[in-house]
Amino acid sequence: MGTEDGSIFEGETEQKVTRWAELGASIRWVAKISSQLKARTEFTVINPPVKLGNLLNLWKGEGSQKIVFGVSSDAAAAQELDALLDARPVGHSYLCKALKPIVAEILENAPRLKASDQKACLVIATDGEATDGDIAEVLQPLAGAPVQVIVRLCTNEQKVVDYWNAVDERLDSFCLDVLDDLKSEAKEVHKHNPWLAYPNVFHRLREWGARPEVLDKIDERGLNYEEAERLTSLLLLLDADGAESDPKRFLKNAKWELGRFSTVFDPHQGKCVPWIDVDRFKEAYPDALATPKPPAGAASEPAEPAGAVTASETALETETASREVGASASSGGGTSE
Repeated sequence: MGTEDGSIFEGETEQKVTRWAELGASIRWVAKISSQLKARTEFTVINPPVKLGNLLNLWKGEGSQKIVFGVSSDAAAAQELDALLDARPVGHSYLCKALKPIVAEILENAPRLKASDQKACLVIATDGEATDGDIAEVLQPLAGAPVQVIVRLCTNEQKVVDYWNAVDERLDSFCLDVLDDLKSEAKEVHKHNPWLAYPNVFHRLREWGARPEVLDKIDERGLNYEEAERLTSLLLLLDADGAESDPKRFLKNAKWELGRFSTVFDPHQGKCVPWIDVDRFKEAYPDALATPKPPAGAASEPAEPAGAVTASETALETETASREVGASASSGGGTSE
């Protein structure tokens, strides 16, 4: 985790940092949004950090090894988290050992989660492989449980990437998503869906697991028209009911709505761009947009809204308020979200 091949973005500027610092930026964002939305989130530490001062005993097994946000006052938790992130993890990470009680906790709460139509989210932040067993075997009992598993890789080492992709293939019976860093994910999204911007907020939401299922696919393949329409509706706060019956009208409305939103910085393109590139959207879905014009006498097109206001990049966050976040774990010095 001390290797200096990580990166974080401050606005449009990329800063080279350690893997631990890159992960720390993600953790602080998750802690903040969990506190604001009162969505319970537990951070579980595997490796004992160095230089924690008065809090050192907390990470040597003499106290709780969890930091919890989103329950009550988070001031004390924030202090503990800051102390953790100011330190540096050392030693080996026994990921399988750490995950077993977390898996058991999720399974124990599965009936309650299903009854309330909620899901747990297990985020594993790591820069290596499990060294104490078969990680796929440990996670397999979660098949059928109300949970999604996210592996947040803190490295670009191909060996590690291949390891976790192989785990993903073995666990095709439930939702597991392997995420790289922001810039790498933006590159993959642009490759498959060049009409879609990939700003930092997208990445943070995917890291946290708070997103519609369509976001699982944007870095793997081109979205079909229905999926693209759904995602565009979410981003621009459009009512998509019945929109598929007139894709041209939908895209025209989307183009107008874009004027109400600020542009966002896409790290792959290296500049600020609209959330949706309308021209590339048309190129991606020519068949869907080749629908005949509405018959004469149909309702007229809505008037273009006057003026423009800045909209928050975190529009999708409203979908997360009702979910319950489970515990998560990390390897290679990581922390769980």
